[in-house]
Amino acid sequence: MMNHDLREGIPALDGSLDLIYHSHFLEHISYTDGITFLKECYAKLADGGKMRILVPDLEKWAKAYLNNDRFFLEEYVKEALDPALYVTNAAIFMGMLHNHDHRCGYDFDTLKWVLEHVGFTNVKKTLYASSEYVENIFEIEPQQPVRIMESLCVECRK
Repeated sequence: MMNHDLREGIPALDGSLDLIYHSHFLEHISYTDGITFLKECYAKLADGGKMRILVPDLEKWAKAYLNNDRFFLEEYVKEALDPALYVTNAAIFMGMLHNHDHRCGYDFDTLKWVLEHVGFTNVKKTLYASSEYVENIFEIEPQQPVRIMESLCVECRK
């Protein structure tokens, strides 16, 4: 396993990787840069290679905002925002989007479309810390309540 700043590209030869894992990265680059990045992932994976992606689930966030899900929103504030300033649903939602340099949002339909557009197959939603592809997933995805609550987890194959 290697940790690397993916904004600098993937340090591997085309077709050389069996697995790519990235968590809460894709939302930090623009939609078009995300497509370019996923094309690079596809190129770096060997035939039959696998990828696991975690991003904040825009659908969950939108529902929490619209349905006044104070539990969801307040749990996020406890972990990531100043509770004295982030009080209203809109402030919390926008704080999640803009205070952490998020540049794009994904729901499952959008991420699935992009992955299939790039060439990936078997695109499926999974649970946090549950993977067919990644051994020792609990070491990579520790039990962090906010991550569990807000993450969209997707796996796919080349």
